[in-house]
Amino acid sequence: MKKIIATMALAALALTGCIKGSEGVSEEYKRVQGGIMIYNSVTAMQNVAMQPANAGIRLAILLAEAEKQIAASETPDAPITADYLKNLTVKIYGATSDIKLQAMLFGDLTTIEKTSDGWKINYGSSQQQADGFILSGSLQVITGEADQLMDATGEASAWKVMMLEGFGVSSYSSYGSTTADFVMGTSDLENPRANMTLLYYSGAGSYSISLAGIQAWFKGSEQFKSNWSSVMTLTPGSDNGSLAISDTESDSGEEIKDFKVSGTASGDSFYATATELGSLRFSYRLTDGQYRRIIKSSSVSSGYGAYAQIVSGTQECSITSPAGDYNIETYPSPTVEYVWTLSGNYLSVSVQYNGFVYSN
Repeated sequence: MKKIIATMALAALALTGCIKGSEGVSEEYKRVQGGIMIYNSVTAMQNVAMQPANAGIRLAILLAEAEKQIAASETPDAPITADYLKNLTVKIYGATSDIKLQAMLFGDLTTIEKTSDGWKINYGSSQQQADGFILSGSLQVITGEADQLMDATGEASAWKVMMLEGFGVSSYSSYGSTTADFVMGTSDLENPRANMTLLYYSGAGSYSISLAGIQAWFKGSEQFKSNWSSVMTLTPGSDNGSLAISDTESDSGEEIKDFKVSGTASGDSFYATATELGSLRFSYRLTDGQYRRIIKSSSVSSGYGAYAQIVSGTQECSITSPAGDYNIETYPSPTVEYVWTLSGNYLSVSVQYNGFVYSN
């Protein structure tokens, strides 16, 4: 399995970082090593494919906070403009002062502009996000008549997040400062089954994220192109399903309310089979996922950036291609489970693979 990368988007580095810091490799680790490689590859596929969805959710957070602050201002009927979003500030747990929310969510080099049918997000000069991904190019978010994501009630009125020509994703590899560069397919409204991301409010305080046929490939390896689809449900920690960032903290502002994510994904990946005649097929399942917003210092986002860290739940990652498409000696089982547990401030993960268990 070529070009295994450990992305920083969710938690792929949490365990590998512990392993690399150890003197030598234990027998317990060797027994699950194949599973860890499967996990890193499957989550890399899911995380790259989710970048447009992540951007759409971040935009929804920004717009929800803007609507809340305008409603409480002296001009409650004022429209939300690009300039207003750029200068919108919040005070949140983990930051020592008020910060510009757009810069925290997208980085200082990213610009957001109002369009006739929604918003356009432009990542300037390959903008690195707080989660480690480097984004370039532009995304178009078609909001239609739903100015807020909560107003997009059902798939028929869903926001559409479209990858424009030239949009790309990069991630630092697990072997130093080199990057893995991905080319992303271009979205087309006339072909909604390919390269399309839908976001909508599904009721009861939850949102649906639907990915259809996301195409991505390593730069220079277009013959191994993904065809990845996913359906996820996101429930913010607010009491009423609000995505406004100030509603996802306690009234005292000293506690972050975690959000929940569950769902599945599957399809062709951007990794080659052992014979290099096609793409490996993967599947992914997240059960009872709980995520926490992490604020980190950043030189590219007004001093702060934010990303999500899994703190509880089970991730199941599988190779679904026939056994002949991968080395069964390296991967004696096609499926691995990561079980995450947070006890106080201590985050632990248990890797369950091929009848063996390895915990940090």
